[in-house]
Parts: sequence; C-alpha cells; structure tokens
Amino acid sequence: MKQFTVQQIDDALRQVISGDPDFVYTNTTSSRCYYHKGPSAPHDGAVDAATGEKIKNAKCDGCVFGQAFQLLGVDKKDLRKHAPVGMVDFKFLPNINERPRYWGKIQRAQDSPGQAWGDLLIHLKQNT
Repeated sequence: MKQFTVQQIDDALRQVISGDPDFVYTNTTSSRCYYHKGPSAPHDGAVDAATGEKIKNAKCDGCVFGQAFQLLGVDKKDLRKHAPVGMVDFKFLPNINERPRYWGKIQRAQDSPGQAWGDLLIHLKQNT
C-alpha cells in the first residue's frame, strides 16, 4: 500500500467529519479507541452522573482516523492496532516525525466524552 500524505489524510478527515458532524464517538472516559471499530464499552453498570442513565458508546467502523483511512482505501482488517496516531506504525502513514501534532489534538478531543466530530474541525482549520 502506498504512503498517504498529510494533506490526503486531512482531506479524508474533513470528509468523515462533514459527513456526520453530530456523531459522538464515546460518552465515557473509560473507553478505548480503535481504528477498526467503535470504542470499548464502558464497564458494566457505568451510569451518567447527571442523568443516572446507563452509558452507551457508539457502534461504528472506527474512530475518526480509522474511518478516514478506510475512506482512502485501507481495509478495516489492516487497522487492528491500538496506539496514538502520532506513534502507530501503519505503513501507509507519513513517517512519525512528519505527522502533525494537531492529529494528536484531534484524537484526544474525539476521545473526550460527549465530543461531537464537528467540533474537531477547529483543529484542522487552525493548522491547515
């Protein structure tokens, strides 16, 4: 597989975010993020302190980066790694020292409970 440029990945991120700006990837800090599937479920019995309702996480085909990579043609089965986007060793990504720091900001913001994907665009707009 060819190596994608930062611009190609940023463009794919914009497309994924624009396609579902109200999407919330996780509703709890106890979840793990994945490139190939939705976040791990909160521990059994986890409830929202404000509402008292059981917390449920999204069912989807991956985090915002995972879905952007899939949009670029990467198969989900090739995304089964768990590491921050700044350090993960996918061969199709630019070298680690070429990856922009704002990718980490996007990933951390997405992993914040209740953060809508539309709110992630600010990190792209500030840096491109």
